[in-house]
Amino acid sequence: MTQIKVAVVGAGGQIGSNLLFRFSRSSSIRAWGICRNELTAASLRMHGFEVRCGSITDQAAAHALVGDSQVIVYCAAASGMPAHARDGNERAIEGLLQASGQRRIIFFSSAAVYGSCIDVTRNTFKDPRPDFVYGIEKLHLERHFIRSLRRSQHTGVIVRLGHVYGAGQWLSRAVLSMLSDGKRTLPFNGRLASNAVHVNNVAAAIEQIMLHWLKPGIYNLFDQPNSTWRTIFDWHSRLLHLPPTTSSEEAESEYWRIYYRRLSARPLAVRAIRDIQLWSRVLPRSFVNECFSVKQFGISLLARFQLKTLERRALLAQSRASVPVQIDRIAPEPFLFCDAAPGPQLDYDRTELEEDAHVVACWYRRYSSPDSILNWEAACGGAENAFA
Repeated sequence: MTQIKVAVVGAGGQIGSNLLFRFSRSSSIRAWGICRNELTAASLRMHGFEVRCGSITDQAAAHALVGDSQVIVYCAAASGMPAHARDGNERAIEGLLQASGQRRIIFFSSAAVYGSCIDVTRNTFKDPRPDFVYGIEKLHLERHFIRSLRRSQHTGVIVRLGHVYGAGQWLSRAVLSMLSDGKRTLPFNGRLASNAVHVNNVAAAIEQIMLHWLKPGIYNLFDQPNSTWRTIFDWHSRLLHLPPTTSSEEAESEYWRIYYRRLSARPLAVRAIRDIQLWSRVLPRSFVNECFSVKQFGISLLARFQLKTLERRALLAQSRASVPVQIDRIAPEPFLFCDAAPGPQLDYDRTELEEDAHVVACWYRRYSSPDSILNWEAACGGAENAFA
C-alpha cells in the first residue's frame, strides 16, 4: 500500500504532537513533524518521530521541509504581541503556499472566530463576528490563507477547532481548575452544547480528511455529537474523584447568558470607551494605592503643611479602598453560555475517550502536584502521548 506523505507544521505544539502520535499508528500514513528549532524537536525525537527543523518562510528551506509531502497539516502559530505575531503568521502562510507543486493543505483555525459567547441570531457561519483579539486574528488569517491559496496551485481545507480538551490542552486545564476551587456551578445544569473536541477526536478527523479528501472549504470540528458541558465536566470530575458539579439556578444562568451576549454584541471600540470612562473615575485612588512612593510623598506633603482635615479624609478613603472584597460566587466563563456553533461539521469516527482518562489523570498530577517532581516516573506513567 502506498503511504500518504504528510508534513505537520507546528509539530511541537499541543495539537501537532498528538497528530504525530496518531499518524505513527497508521500504516497508510508516513508523517514527519516540522519545528522551528532543535530545542522544540528534541522531545519529539525522543519518542521516535521524524522531525525536520527550519523556517517555511525561507523558500530554500521550505522545499527541504515539505517538498516531498502530499499533504500539509498547518497547526503552527507565531507567538508574541499581536502585530508581530500577525506578520509572522502571514509570512509563514505565504511561504507555505509558494512551495512548488500541488499539495493538499489542512489549515487550522478556531471556533473563536464566532466570538466569546456565540449567539446564532447574529453570528453566522459565513459572517462570524469575533469580539476579542484571538478570534479577530484567527479570522484575519483565514481570509489571508484563502486569498493566498487562490494565487497558488494547492487546494485547501480550513478547520475551525472547538475548545480542545485532553492531556496538555487548555480546556482541561480550565475545567480542572474550576473543579478544584470548589466555587463553580454549571449554568443550565450543563445542558448547552460545549463546542468542545477531545484532542484524540481532532487527530481522528484529520486522518479521515487525508484518507478521504473533502471538497475545499471551511468546516467546524467538535466532538461528534457535540458534547454538552455536563458531559465535559463530569468526565473531568471523575479524574479527580470529585462529585458532579452542582447546577446554577435557572434565573442566574439566564442572567449571565443575557449579559454575555449583550457584551459580545457590543463593538470593541464602544466597550473600550466605556471601560476608559470607568477607569478614569477610579484612576487617582487606584494609582495612589498601588504606587508606594506616591503614597509616601503625599503623606509627607500633608504632614509638612499640616493639612490635618485633608489627611484624615485621605487616610479614610485609603482604608476603605484597601478593604478586601469577599467573593462568594465567581462569575462564570462566557463560553459556558454559547449556542452550538453554526456551519458544517466534519464527519469522522469518534474515538473512545474513556481510554484516555488515565493519560489525562497522569498529566494532571504531573503539572499540578508540588510533589510530582519527587516521583516523576510515576506521575508520567502511561502518559506517552501527553507531550505538553
